[in-house]
Amino acid sequence: MWAPLFAAGYMAFACGDGESGADTHASGGLGGQPDAGATGGIGAGGAGAASSGGVGGTGGATVTPLGKCGAFCEHIVAAGCPDDSDLDTCVLLCNLNHEASGSCLPKYEAFEDCVIAAPLSCVSGDADLFAACTQSNLALSACLVCEVEDDDEVCDKCEKSNCCTENAALYGVAEYPDYLKCVQACEDPQCLLDCETDRPAVAAALEAIEECETKHCPAC
Repeated sequence: MWAPLFAAGYMAFACGDGESGADTHASGGLGGQPDAGATGGIGAGGAGAASSGGVGGTGGATVTPLGKCGAFCEHIVAAGCPDDSDLDTCVLLCNLNHEASGSCLPKYEAFEDCVIAAPLSCVSGDADLFAACTQSNLALSACLVCEVEDDDEVCDKCEKSNCCTENAALYGVAEYPDYLKCVQACEDPQCLLDCETDRPAVAAALEAIEECETKHCPAC
């Protein structure tokens, strides 16, 4: 289950179970905090790691891959992480993410290129794509967080349309990758708060997002 820092609407990209990834701010965390419990998948504005496992005797994907999804998923599966075993599912989800990328497709392809070339390690049973390709992951997420999709909920559309700059800025904060590691290790709300308060630049970026969303999307 790989969890790039993807924005709302992206499919959970776990070649195994399809768990969703860690949220980066108010879309699913505690009191505007990230969801500390998830490190795989593609969650709303979240970031994380990727994974895959053995091919399980499939002998290659039977789903026709779009773009570089074939090489991308084969590399993830070749990492041999135990929780990722279905190449076809990986390719299917990669295809769906290609189609959902919209104007962010070049950044998604750049992320794929990075993953294809990177040595992958297993974290909690999954291939850690975020650690391997942090910067391309962050660049993709900063784009996706502003990409309005037809099936977005009303509040998601409001926040993407009115607070794009504030949301995208979060991914450019130097402390942000370390902040994600911190929240992913948390098991209680106080830990989540400490992760934020210990990183003033992240706290300021999250506050700017909250202020913008309160101003422009008060019903959300």
